[in-house]
Amino acid sequence: MSVSTSNRSHAEGRVMGIPESYVQARSQFRASAAGAGAEVFSYAQPDMTGLDGEDLSIDLALFGSPKAEQAAIVFAGVHGAEAFCGSAILQAWLAGGPPILPDGVRLVLVHAANPRAFSHMTRTTENNVDLNRNFRTN
Repeated sequence: MSVSTSNRSHAEGRVMGIPESYVQARSQFRASAAGAGAEVFSYAQPDMTGLDGEDLSIDLALFGSPKAEQAAIVFAGVHGAEAFCGSAILQAWLAGGPPILPDGVRLVLVHAANPRAFSHMTRTTENNVDLNRNFRTN
């Protein structure tokens, strides 16, 4: 499966650079995703707060049919310190507009897969679990 970007020009979009905080990254990702025509969803993490008391959520940008038989999933923000770069990469990619997907494929971009780690600049969840070392495959 390949995702074509042949119609995408970063000159058309606005690349925002590396965010300075979780709050800024989240806002920029949601704006970039909406601007690229994605369906944008947020999953609030009600039992957690960020370093500055901000609300935390996992945000998704979805492209393609919800009835697609296959999905490509891209995660950013599994580890806090790496989340800034991952967020910037997703935003730069989204600046090129919507992707051209093969028939039957859904693209899911997951921003801040570990929002607490992103905000608190740690590698682990609130329970000291490194998601990258404990990723379920079934």
